[in-house]
Amino acid sequence: RGRLAAALATGAALLVLTLGLLTPVTRTDGTTTWWGRDGVVEVTDDGDVLIDGLWHTRLTDGRDHVGRPYSWVMAMAAVTAREGPLDRALVIGAGVGISSVTLAGVEGLQVDGYEINRTLRPVLEALPHRTLDALNRDRVRWMWQDARTGLALDETTYDVILSAPLHLRQAGSSMLLSAEYLRLAKSRLNPGGVLAVYANEGEPAQALLVQRTLADAFRYRQTWYDGMVTVCSDQPIVVSEARLAAFMERPGALAAQMRRLDAELAAEGRGGLLGLYDGDGAADTVAHLPITDDWPLLEYPALAERVVQPITLGD
Repeated sequence: RGRLAAALATGAALLVLTLGLLTPVTRTDGTTTWWGRDGVVEVTDDGDVLIDGLWHTRLTDGRDHVGRPYSWVMAMAAVTAREGPLDRALVIGAGVGISSVTLAGVEGLQVDGYEINRTLRPVLEALPHRTLDALNRDRVRWMWQDARTGLALDETTYDVILSAPLHLRQAGSSMLLSAEYLRLAKSRLNPGGVLAVYANEGEPAQALLVQRTLADAFRYRQTWYDGMVTVCSDQPIVVSEARLAAFMERPGALAAQMRRLDAELAAEGRGGLLGLYDGDGAADTVAHLPITDDWPLLEYPALAERVVQPITLGD
């Protein structure tokens, strides 16, 4: 009976998948679902985007993405940390395009983006008004392939790289945060280049693992938004009210968004944009070991909590 039940369940799952692939778009109970060879993308009427059942991001009404830590803040923190010119940027895990369009809000900045899940493409085509028309932006180039393969084969270098796996606990996330990956990504940075990563989703051991791996790769690190975003470079990173104010005086959409959010946060008593910055010492406590391709502890938070030993850099 057990084998029969398992066979029936497997058959039902295969039937659902087959029907989904034959019917690329379905709609039920306030959710539109896109079915593809790379997975299933669900978009709710409220704008939530789920990939293979796991929450990924939210669409935008054109304004409400400003201030989101995992997309807008990551892009803002990276470009304001860069000393010198900003000519080319890369987004690894381009998703629904919000990070890419945020970067393109810097005048003259050319943006490339890797996205492995091709099922997102019809979502972008169907919802340009909810994705900032990211698929059709002149200075945003989409590359529908695995980022590590792309980085290994393409020697283009960048002033800024954003790296955001779907979730730290998702299978495969270590491939975009391991020591081996960071060496590859760093080799594609111009001198003084900046890497920004999604670094914390609430599990202490995971955050410590990410910080240790980043500390091994880069001399300087700063965090934003309670450690959710970490900005790294081999050049000193200056974060100050004066620096942010100077950037807000520049032309372009991103500077205008920064001015608006800075005023809103100041009015709420949250210290403006600088209130989102954690300070110099926020990344000093790290794990005793890094993430590697053959030790992807990041993806197993319960195990990581038992194994990881925190240490303080400089002790």
